[in-house]
Amino acid sequence: MLTNVTANSTHLFVTPETAGYNLTHPSNSTQTFEMRVTNWAYGVQIECVHASGPGARLVHVPNYARTMELIGDSLSAGQYATLEGISSYSWGLMYGLGNVEFSITAYPGICLHESRCYGNLHGQTYQWLKIPDTSGRALDIYGDGPDIPSWDFAAHPAADITVINIGTNDNNTANNITSAEFHDSYIQLINEIHARWPASQIVVISLWSGFSQVSNTWAQGGGFVDTIQDVVRSFNNGSLNERGGEGFVHYFNTTGILEHNDIGPLYHPTDVGHIKLASHLMQYIKLTFGWILEQSGPEVQHETLYWNDQSSY
Repeated sequence: MLTNVTANSTHLFVTPETAGYNLTHPSNSTQTFEMRVTNWAYGVQIECVHASGPGARLVHVPNYARTMELIGDSLSAGQYATLEGISSYSWGLMYGLGNVEFSITAYPGICLHESRCYGNLHGQTYQWLKIPDTSGRALDIYGDGPDIPSWDFAAHPAADITVINIGTNDNNTANNITSAEFHDSYIQLINEIHARWPASQIVVISLWSGFSQVSNTWAQGGGFVDTIQDVVRSFNNGSLNERGGEGFVHYFNTTGILEHNDIGPLYHPTDVGHIKLASHLMQYIKLTFGWILEQSGPEVQHETLYWNDQSSY
């Protein structure tokens, strides 16, 4: 259900006409309500939740046993996709695996290196460790001084798998970040993750930087290709560790997954591009780490038809 939320408003999400409203099971008559908010930075502040009906009450849904985290920029945040974050490859990957608790720490325009990039005051080496996001609203609340609160990692389950897809903004000449700076910042971020989640397996995604025409076809570009590979090798005794070898840092090569028409006019993946990347990552995680795909039924994008089902299209 899609709804526009305005201040001081009340929304009725579940009615007797809601599909499955009257379905019960002898051992479990609860219904799960999950609210997803697609704006960045502002979120929704909920005053209260009402559960009507005889004996109705709110219960906490138990956490799944597996946990994932994805760190990125606008490509992972779903910028320009149909439903933004919930149309992104990152959401499709982790939600599609099923039975996975997950979080996405991705900000449009952010760099990996600690620098100002497209309105972000800090890079992910700093931002990933903090509670506030990069918005002006967060700046008004928390300021930008030494007292900005840090995220309490001990209060939350550690990520079994951490996926990193970042560096496109660092690779833009407008931000003047060198390969050496990017290399050292990537090492720093991985060390920060490993210090807090020592058992987390880290998947580093190679960057794609658009497509250029070569003869009668198109070729995928890349960003910091050698630098990112050097980072991965530095944690794995010289190995890229692409297929589940020894070491906790793994390299996921995006070459050949996307075509030039999977990138929209604003340089971000289309809905289909997001789906392609999510599908390949799901299979990679299944084959590399032995995770079973728990979701049943067809692979779908939330509220989006990405296949042609119109006879007169």
